[in-house]
Amino acid sequence: MLNWPADADAICAAITAARTGVKFVLKTRNEADRLDRWIRHHLPIAGPEGLVVFDNGSTDPDVDMVRSRYADRVQFHGWNLPHDAIHDAMAQQPLYAAVRGSCRHYAFLDTDERAFWSDGSRLIGGGEFAARLADDDAGRLVHPGLWLENRPGSIDIYFVADARLARCLGWGKPLFGRGVDVRGFVNHNWQFVRENPGHELWAGFVVCHDRFDDAARRLRSNVEKCLAYGFAATAEEIERIIATGRFENYNPAFQNYLREIVRCRTESWTPASDPRADQVAVRAGGVLQFGSPEAESCFREYAGARLISESEIREL
Repeated sequence: MLNWPADADAICAAITAARTGVKFVLKTRNEADRLDRWIRHHLPIAGPEGLVVFDNGSTDPDVDMVRSRYADRVQFHGWNLPHDAIHDAMAQQPLYAAVRGSCRHYAFLDTDERAFWSDGSRLIGGGEFAARLADDDAGRLVHPGLWLENRPGSIDIYFVADARLARCLGWGKPLFGRGVDVRGFVNHNWQFVRENPGHELWAGFVVCHDRFDDAARRLRSNVEKCLAYGFAATAEEIERIIATGRFENYNPAFQNYLREIVRCRTESWTPASDPRADQVAVRAGGVLQFGSPEAESCFREYAGARLISESEIREL
């Protein structure tokens, strides 16, 4: 397996040679079950030339099994930099140039995220996803992905209340046209708007964020992020901050991690069959079953075809 950045030239050549309409780039470490689910979902959208997976030092042997299963259809490479370095478009300019040059649209995602298009009434995957982008031949548009956060324990029921969607529009992931030369550090929508103002932003791209599929895994992930990003020096310090119940004076990302830790410990993670009033369930064929008329109206307002103003995309 080639490794970035040592084998950057060879990796860029392989990416450039694999031409496709839509390309998804993934960074991952362990979590073989999520990796398999991610590939199975995105292969019908992007095709055998459209997936690039960078592995950031997996130690789980099940990951090797997943790689073997899809080795003929997915590019797998090693990633020997800090995991978030992949979002530094300036530092990784050769990678971004290779991706842009090999497709019409592209996005960088995580293993707990699944890409869809939406017309407001259903979530659209497979080959129809790319067809919905056909009118953007110049590749000049950016589609800020609307994050849909899953109900804890269920990966087919999502929250769609207005306040939550307003925040998730800022924290979602962008889908870029090939004509968009990304600058700066861009992982989330709000970072793109901050670093790259003046682009035409259109709704329709939806990213189902299945981060609440397993309580123990999500709790462990948030603690690790707090420590890795230097928000706290020890797990004990995190516990002391949580015990105060006061997070508002901390970095917004740190606040999110702390709130999620609390949620992992206090909310029910029992899988549900029907959506509540502030939720939507994704049924067969991507058909959406809303828990209330208000939920349907709110989702259609955010996900339906419309021009998005930069002021809507904020770090909340």
